[in-house]
Amino acid sequence: MVFAVNLLPIYPSREKAGEFLVALLKDVPGCLRAGICFRSPPGPADVAYGGQCRACAMRRERLGGDEPYPCALNGTRNILAYPFETAARLYGYFVLTVEDAAEFGQYVPFIKNLANNLALTLENRRQQQEQRAAAEILEQRVKERTAELEEKKNEMEKFLYVATHDLRTPLVNIQGYSGMLGKYLKELQSALAQAALSEELKKKTVELMAESMPEALGYITGGTLKMNQLINALLKVARVGRLIMCPKPLDMTAVIKSVTDTFAFELERTGAALTVEQLPSCTADAVAISQVFANLISNAVKYRDPDRELQITVTGRLKDPATALYTVANNGFSIPATDLPKIWDLFYSSSSQNATGEKGEGIGLTVAKRIISLSGGNIYAESKEGAGAVFFIELPV
Repeated sequence: MVFAVNLLPIYPSREKAGEFLVALLKDVPGCLRAGICFRSPPGPADVAYGGQCRACAMRRERLGGDEPYPCALNGTRNILAYPFETAARLYGYFVLTVEDAAEFGQYVPFIKNLANNLALTLENRRQQQEQRAAAEILEQRVKERTAELEEKKNEMEKFLYVATHDLRTPLVNIQGYSGMLGKYLKELQSALAQAALSEELKKKTVELMAESMPEALGYITGGTLKMNQLINALLKVARVGRLIMCPKPLDMTAVIKSVTDTFAFELERTGAALTVEQLPSCTADAVAISQVFANLISNAVKYRDPDRELQITVTGRLKDPATALYTVANNGFSIPATDLPKIWDLFYSSSSQNATGEKGEGIGLTVAKRIISLSGGNIYAESKEGAGAVFFIELPV
């Protein structure tokens, strides 16, 4: 007889599998009727496909080893029940009415195989259902958590945007009044220089106005300038979070040319050479992507090695049918391996030397990474000692 090892692909429900097996059992010689029960133990009207099992008064006991459960009805032993079970649980019984229970024993191995097969099928189905349910629960939790994080991020960006605007007003006042104090100090110095004062008082006054007070004003002015730079940087980051991307197909060769044109004077001044190869197209926001490449070229100029001519090369290719990969390589100062994972952090300042001697805001690469992320792409960097750095940008085609 035909025996299926796994019934799930053919009969995905337990009822369909039961119908198939009962049909096989009816063909076993000596079997008058076959039924299946998916409960333990079978009870009235529990047997499907083979009529009722009037076994509510039956006495069932295992007869040594792996023998099936025989049923006794009116003193006969011609109604038999065979369990289909796994180590995990008992799923039910095959219930058979046979002509002669003793002669029917030769078919017991076949029926046991059918019972084991159905039990394994049901166990597999149960495990798959539990796995699907667990996966659905996990997926729902991930969605909820992602939504919560997105909401908190939006709230943080909104707070940052509002807070920086609110901070700017008092800062402008501090800067303005500091300038006025400096002006008043000069006027006071001029007036006191013409006043008739004792030598001791004049010496003390000159000391205060020429040294202590200008120094204090210098600290105030320097602090407000630094605070203003910080606020401007935070505003730039906040604006990226509120940026509405307008992706469209881009001729990247033309886009990068427009970016490099703005660096013509700087490149000539520093003696740098910039090469742009033919680039594949992508789908992105032209203004935002231009900002990313402008930042990478600007950093290359800023962190150039004064002992050699700066070479900047922009290349591109299709990484796969759906992704364009661009590189911006330079032979300036390399990025230390310990700095590579941190260069995307807000306000992070690289330990690499800066050819201009100016300290940057520390937000350029943070903003670049955010823009590329909003564009559905990825950006990362590689650097080798003495060989400069290479930035990789992946964007959807």
